[in-house]
Amino acid sequence: MKKLRVVIDTNIILVSLSRTSPNNWLFQKLIDEDFEICVTTEILLEYYEIISQKMTVRAAEGMMRLFDALDNVVYINTYFEFRLLKDPDDNKFVDCAIAADAN
Repeated sequence: MKKLRVVIDTNIILVSLSRTSPNNWLFQKLIDEDFEICVTTEILLEYYEIISQKMTVRAAEGMMRLFDALDNVVYINTYFEFRLLKDPDDNKFVDCAIAADAN
């Protein structure tokens, strides 16, 4: 059966990291490879930047190593900017979802 393909906004990743968070189930499902997460270089850079600001650089580096190690991380190249959202920072997630044919 084909796994669910998703693109996850940075804030959702951030709130799912803590083991005490009610949203930690999402991070656990990521680690358990229950779905495919689609990312671009731009998305990974934002993950790194925000996690290092809100947590620590060490946490951000650990997250990047995790993304390298997991088989369910799908790297996507986007060749077109759709500019569908008013917030230009969020358009990268929409562009990735379209290019990845995400669910």
